[in-house]
Amino acid sequence: MKLLFIGSRLYDDIDWYVKSKGIESILTESNEDAINLDLPDQVFIVPRGMDGPKQVALMQNVDAIVPLIGIDPPLIDVAYMKEEIEKEHNIPVIAANVRAVELTSNKIETKKFYNEINVNTPDYQFLNSPEELKLSFPVVLKQGEGQGGKDILIARSSDEVNQYFENFDQALCEKFVEGSEISIEVLGYKGQYVALPPIYKGETTLEGTHPLNKVKTGPCMVEGLDNNLVQHVAYKIAKNLGSDGIFEMDFMFSKELIWQ
Repeated sequence: MKLLFIGSRLYDDIDWYVKSKGIESILTESNEDAINLDLPDQVFIVPRGMDGPKQVALMQNVDAIVPLIGIDPPLIDVAYMKEEIEKEHNIPVIAANVRAVELTSNKIETKKFYNEINVNTPDYQFLNSPEELKLSFPVVLKQGEGQGGKDILIARSSDEVNQYFENFDQALCEKFVEGSEISIEVLGYKGQYVALPPIYKGETTLEGTHPLNKVKTGPCMVEGLDNNLVQHVAYKIAKNLGSDGIFEMDFMFSKELIWQ
């Protein structure tokens, strides 16, 4: 088997598996000084974007393509490449499709999607001005796009909401949920999905401490939390997205309810 991997930053996590299975590995990367370039069997330095990886995949006659990309902006390009190369060349691309990327890269569209499939989320409203706020403090203000805590504020007063709107014209406003942060990954391919064990990522804080700065433990052991329920809801979300690849989802557990 011959696989093409796109992006080298995470390749060391899977190199041992690739070698243990006797898989011929080909990797494309846009940065010639990137890490892990010494690990695959072949490396091609290509321009940013998906045209280079696509041409390498066709030239090398690979059996499948595995993008190792975890940030939002390039994912839509990967999704379009997936649809093209699977349709025209019948090469599987283990990645999310266009619909899934468009839904999950926009927090407002994600919120609507959860409502459609009856997944509980915190109380929320869309704000075009601070005066429209009806939720009680504290609240979480977000923009539609962005990840890693970008453009997110936990507001505890009207003054803080007003300050947020000095930089933005609108916001998704959610009720702040006090509780445990849980993450879970779901593997999906050709309509089959497997939800992995949930991971505990610490407690929520009014300071908005990012989970990367907390100690994470697994399997998740939180009093009162039903891990099977977390897996069931994660499976339901992935099934309704109907896409391939790895889905990482974040949940909030607060006493009796799990909030996505």
